[in-house]
Amino acid sequence: MDWSNLIPWAIFGGIAVLIVASMYFSYAQDRKRTGQWQQVADQLRVPFLGELNDLLSRFGGMRMFQRGSDRAFRNAIAGDLGPVRIALADFRYTTGSGKNRRTHRFTVCLVENDAIDVPACHLRPERRFLDALGSLFGGQDIDFADDDEFSRSFVLQGDSEPAIRELFDQDVRTWFCTNQRANLQFEARGNTLALHTGRLVPPEEAAQLLQFALEITKVLGGQKR
Repeated sequence: MDWSNLIPWAIFGGIAVLIVASMYFSYAQDRKRTGQWQQVADQLRVPFLGELNDLLSRFGGMRMFQRGSDRAFRNAIAGDLGPVRIALADFRYTTGSGKNRRTHRFTVCLVENDAIDVPACHLRPERRFLDALGSLFGGQDIDFADDDEFSRSFVLQGDSEPAIRELFDQDVRTWFCTNQRANLQFEARGNTLALHTGRLVPPEEAAQLLQFALEITKVLGGQKR
């Protein structure tokens, strides 16, 4: 028997087994994560919506949800939490195509509070070299001459610079500087704000992301602790 003829089939079979095993592992991990999110929903006493949610239609106009294609919110939980409406979900979007196709995911917390009305703005940690290069080509970054720590740590952008400067008073800037190790990315407009860390958060850590969102909502509303 010529075993050499079987080698290509053995290799093909091995690759097929690895692909199937990888798909099963991914499916099992997704189901496990969904179950964990259902537990978080029970703990917060808000409904678990999963993929059957309207978050994209409600919040898709925000800048952080306009990247790429195939955008979707998964494992969503949403409901009233005291005087505010909250939502937690895994957001997914795709960039590139073919071999360069890449799927990006991060966990986001959304808070709606009718007690606040803020100008559209977006904040993220500053990437020293890339953002310095971007500034040379006119990239926006609202800095504060009297707050060097905040200015060198974050990129702050938005349509109305005077209104954003008024919003980001010393208390707001101090809050972000105090929590900068969390790598928070923030967006707000009107009565809505969104917060994420650029990655998927383990469901059991979702309470911390929610706490960050509720804290900055209070600071923006002038309800200082």
